[in-house]
Amino acid sequence: MAHYRCYFLDGTGRITEFENIEAASDDDAVALARDRLAQHNAHTVELWQGRERLFKESRAIAWA
Repeated sequence: MAHYRCYFLDGTGRITEFENIEAASDDDAVALARDRLAQHNAHTVELWQGRERLFKESRAIAWA
């Protein structure tokens, strides 16, 4: 299992929370990061392994 860190950012790009996760592969880690974004009150999630950012995704914003 590899170790990763999910950073949760607000709408201005500031880190509001982070979470350490373990996954068998980068693809599994991306799936976990997406799931975690759905569970957190954050605008964006970034997935890092060490000094390398592997993934970044933001929520879609619905404009009224």
